[in-house]
Amino acid sequence: MQVELETMQTFLEMPVSEELSLVVERGKDLTVIIARSSYLMAETKRTLNEKLQSEVMMSLREIARETPFATSRTVNALIDSLCREERFIYEWTERINRTATHQIEFIRTLISLAKQELYNNRSIEPNTH
Repeated sequence: MQVELETMQTFLEMPVSEELSLVVERGKDLTVIIARSSYLMAETKRTLNEKLQSEVMMSLREIARETPFATSRTVNALIDSLCREERFIYEWTERINRTATHQIEFIRTLISLAKQELYNNRSIEPNTH
């Protein structure tokens, strides 16, 4: 999964072309990234929740046995440290999804601007009669 996320990240970091056909192609690629990252986000959330459920119970029992006066803050910090990689992957996937969505909005703006420029250029053409 990490290799796939790195590939998406690299694509998102590439600048957007000024050529309209390439902008449209990028928009199509972004829709695929949004769909795939949505699925990966759900998968990583499920993995995180499964780990939290299993690690939380195990950790809480262990802490309760060893230190009966452990604070909830201490327990939460321990739980967070046990799940830091899963949280990182989830947050990264979420940000990839969000970035792709923002880029689609930007592309939509570029296409609208190009259409408006095309319209303006056609209506300003000098009359040759």
